[in-house]
Amino acid sequence: MIVKETQNIGQQIRQFILTEFPQANERSLSDNETFLGSDIVDSLGIVKLMTFVETEFDITVEDEDLQPENFRSIARLTEFVKTKLAQK
Repeated sequence: MIVKETQNIGQQIRQFILTEFPQANERSLSDNETFLGSDIVDSLGIVKLMTFVETEFDITVEDEDLQPENFRSIARLTEFVKTKLAQK
């Protein structure tokens, strides 16, 4: 069940990125591809991603969570959300 939930989280994040960041549609974005610094997501995009995960998954992104590592790829952001959900 956890695997399925993780896949759903990843799919929701992927869909959001494809919808909100047109540059992502221009390439085959893998789950591990870094979108920070690759002209897919900029600093404003990080704010959009943060707001999305807080709203969509009912979590709070704390100041200490705002590290590039947590928002660098779909896979990493999925793991971050999963970790935050486990802490609830």
